[in-house]
Amino acid sequence: MSLSGKVILLTGGTGYVGSHCVKELPRQGYDVVMLDNLSQSHREAVLTEHFVKADLLDQEALSQTFDNYSIDAVMHFASLIRVGESVDNPHIYYRNNVLGTFNLLQTMQEHGVNRMIFSSSAALYGGPEIVPIP
Repeated sequence: MSLSGKVILLTGGTGYVGSHCVKELPRQGYDVVMLDNLSQSHREAVLTEHFVKADLLDQEALSQTFDNYSIDAVMHFASLIRVGESVDNPHIYYRNNVLGTFNLLQTMQEHGVNRMIFSSSAALYGGPEIVPIP
């Protein structure tokens, strides 16, 4: 599917940071394709018409997404972020955060996409005094 402007693939677009980017990018003239597995969210949180329900561990779905859309850049926000859970189950976090990101980078390389913005975690902000964080 082709879109009219510069196309940003946004992973994890139903999360806090991603959802704000999904709202702002069209205002800045970008088309947004969101890829999210909805494991931490629900379909009603999807704020774009170009949505792919897929997991970063699914290499075939990633490749098909890049085949279907002419992606110019990636904004990668799809990660698990619960610190306590990551200590209790590090293997789950490794698979999702490290291997998922590796799959995404590999697919980007295979499709000639070399621009990425990466946000590792909203957890680094700690307990904010006010929300949203200014």
